[in-house]
Amino acid sequence: MAGRLLWARLRPQEKSERTAYLFLLPYMLFFVAFGFLPVFVGFFVSLTDWSVVGDYQWLGLRNYIKWLGDSHLVKVTFNTLRYTLLSVPSVAAVSLAMALYVNRKLAGFVFSRIVFFAPYVVAVTVTALLWKWILETDFGVLNYYLMQLGVPAIPWLTTVRWAMVALVITKLWWDAGFSMVIFLAGLQDIPADLYEAARIDGGNSWRLFWHITFPLLRPVTSLVITFNLIMCMQTFSTMFLMTEGGPAGSTTTVVYEIYQQSFAQFKMGYGSALSFLLFLAILAMTLLLFRLFPERVDVD
Repeated sequence: MAGRLLWARLRPQEKSERTAYLFLLPYMLFFVAFGFLPVFVGFFVSLTDWSVVGDYQWLGLRNYIKWLGDSHLVKVTFNTLRYTLLSVPSVAAVSLAMALYVNRKLAGFVFSRIVFFAPYVVAVTVTALLWKWILETDFGVLNYYLMQLGVPAIPWLTTVRWAMVALVITKLWWDAGFSMVIFLAGLQDIPADLYEAARIDGGNSWRLFWHITFPLLRPVTSLVITFNLIMCMQTFSTMFLMTEGGPAGSTTTVVYEIYQQSFAQFKMGYGSALSFLLFLAILAMTLLLFRLFPERVDVD
């Protein structure tokens, strides 16, 4: 009798669980086929010398060891780190400033939100082509107005000095709006009574920001920095469409090099090894950021 009662209680729950798994099954099949399985195949390929067609040659870890002695890849790694270190702080600072502005609900703040976020809905391909036209040396819009001010035309995309700066400007214009939304959500979660109490104690705007806003935004700041770091380390489209890794390889990043090795030179094994090394680098940096930005926050 007790067994029948227990079965009667469990049977509807098991039926609902089976129904849920049936709804999840199509997604799980796609995930396994196009997400999970390719990881294992890619790792296997990284241990071989394979050129897409023909038989493969087993190399073991030689593709990974090759990276240590590849002087060109050292330069590529430096380019990636340089792009990341220039882009991430810039996007974080500008997006925070925009979030602080629209959060104050001054005149036109709704329109400002639209203007700040609008670039992010533009496809990255369109963004890259648009900024390639804006930054063109002889006929670009930016150089036209600079020359009107008496500043000589700057070869944004054709010199080693300015090419990386041009890519950072493009990244800043395209991605700052999304980070602004994240910061804005964090600002709106801060209790208003904290600011009121601080103002009663004589706190000015700078003290309110430094002792209340900034500490309470630390988890959100961690999210913004982590997200942008991952995106910067994986950036490919802007380099491919705006500079093609040039001039003189100054904007060739790790992902662009993976593309060159895998699909231009057909060294799939070496390209796959670089992909896994990039994954490990991103994972290490992400874990480091989690240590630098703990979730627990103390307000002075």
